[in-house]
Amino acid sequence: MKLKGVKKLNKAIERSLIKNLNLDFDLTCTMSDEFAMYLDEDRINYRLYEDSLTSETFRSFLNSIGANCKDDLDEFVYSLLHEIGHYYTFDSIAPIKKWFSYGIKRIIEKIMRITPKNKWVYSRYYYLPVEKPASEWAIAVKKEKYNRIKAEIKQALFDFYEKNFS
Repeated sequence: MKLKGVKKLNKAIERSLIKNLNLDFDLTCTMSDEFAMYLDEDRINYRLYEDSLTSETFRSFLNSIGANCKDDLDEFVYSLLHEIGHYYTFDSIAPIKKWFSYGIKRIIEKIMRITPKNKWVYSRYYYLPVEKPASEWAIAVKKEKYNRIKAEIKQALFDFYEKNFS
């Protein structure tokens, strides 16, 4: 089944983030099978689903560092903000820490593929020196901005789901 309205959803997410966060770069959002920030392209990939282990460990991590992540929509919005956080925190991380982090990140990702139900490994990922600052940036977004983004994205997702699943 080909999904309808993907470009419209991408644009709605882009508009909400650019407007509410006053981004100083042209953000592009693309539906994908993963969350990722491509710094060289100013692009975020996002996905509309998470497996239960990823969801549980990410929410737990976010809440442990001060977020109030209650539901799937909070998790989705924090995930988008986390990816933007990479843009704003990348240069503040020492080169040796980046090098170390990306090496460990590759190892953790391989372990995740080999042992996909290993909760401990999943939970360690979020503490990497290239990951944690991006999440801290995400939860530092002012509450009123966060709430506007959440409301706009909720409406865009509702419209998208209505087109495809009603």
